[in-house]
Amino acid sequence: MLLRTLFWVKEKRKFGLVALTLIISFTAFLASSHGEFWAEGKRGWVKFFAQKGFVEVEGKGKLWLKTGVDAKEEIEGNYQTVEKEGEVVLYKGFQGKVKVTGMNFRVEFRGEDIKFHAVGKGKAALKGEGTFKTDKEQERKWGIDYKWAHCRF
Repeated sequence: MLLRTLFWVKEKRKFGLVALTLIISFTAFLASSHGEFWAEGKRGWVKFFAQKGFVEVEGKGKLWLKTGVDAKEEIEGNYQTVEKEGEVVLYKGFQGKVKVTGMNFRVEFRGEDIKFHAVGKGKAALKGEGTFKTDKEQERKWGIDYKWAHCRF
């Protein structure tokens, strides 16, 4: 009888440790699962690589999208031509707004009057003239003298 009691005590203890480990892991996952990013620029180039989330880009210029099956895009505005090179779609003469949601996508925009907003998990690279900030950092300038600025969130 004593052996049975110890067996169940050990099993309950193992279950408790596993449950505690899962709760701690899930909490850490939620804490690091997303961030928020804003950028505005007079002119330049913005590249955004997303693991998950959404991004909204507004402006005039060229727009490149690589979405795959895990993401979808909604385009509002005008563009002159569309070229497809493998998985990447290029919109020339783009003027408007695009919203991409999902996982594992890339958005690149080169042009003027750039407004960029992203929520999720990813990284951005910026070149040109403008400002950017994240939900964890203060506003900073990007691309002075056309140097690249990089940001992860």
